[in-house]
Amino acid sequence: MSKFNNEALVNEIKGRLSIINLVESYTSVKKTGKGYVGLCPFHDDTNPSMHVDDDKGLFHCFSCGAGGDIFGFYMRYNNLSFPEALSELAKKAGVTIEKQSSPAPQKSPNSALYKINAVAAKFYRKTLTEGKKGKAGRDYLEKRNIPPETS
Repeated sequence: MSKFNNEALVNEIKGRLSIINLVESYTSVKKTGKGYVGLCPFHDDTNPSMHVDDDKGLFHCFSCGAGGDIFGFYMRYNNLSFPEALSELAKKAGVTIEKQSSPAPQKSPNSALYKINAVAAKFYRKTLTEGKKGKAGRDYLEKRNIPPETS
């Protein structure tokens, strides 16, 4: 999924889901002025220190510092990665995530070098083990007590 499609998907989910409704499903909050306050579920809270701004779609705890958007809250509360949270929140929002086919695997730039190296190794092994050209090399290996199957 490209970054553009990912951003569009995130924005669509944020537009369909209210952060206050999500937060209320995990902890109680009260309306105060234009926002909401409640006990923060991310630490042992005895005073309402978490503020939720439904207009901005953000939460922030003034005690432990936890904060973020609807995805940040959901990921932190449920201990999920972003792709997992995206998938689950998309289901809650009724948004379909289109699976994109993955691009064909690209050959490593080193694969050509490996092939060339294999051809060269085969050539030099054959040269060493057969014929007159490899006699000096075979004599050297024999003098060093290196068996022919190792070379």
